[in-house]
Amino acid sequence: MRLTEHTGMVLMWSQRSYTVVGTIEQCEAYFQRAQSHCLGAGWWSIASVLLFNWLALSSNRRAIKSARTQWSALAHGYPPQPR
Repeated sequence: MRLTEHTGMVLMWSQRSYTVVGTIEQCEAYFQRAQSHCLGAGWWSIASVLLFNWLALSSNRRAIKSARTQWSALAHGYPPQPR
């Protein structure tokens, strides 16, 4: 699962992306951490408020949704679907 932590600063912004591999519990924990970071530190530049933090939040949301879907399929004995 690929997550993004976005940090807005007054005149600039920073983004860090990383990949998480593990159990669904570990993925959920990293998702919460990334979302908390974006929600706390991601709004402090104009570009972040208008676009970049929203993209990071929605990208993280899609990543956890995909991980949950794959985990559910594996838990029920279905092979993962190719992307």
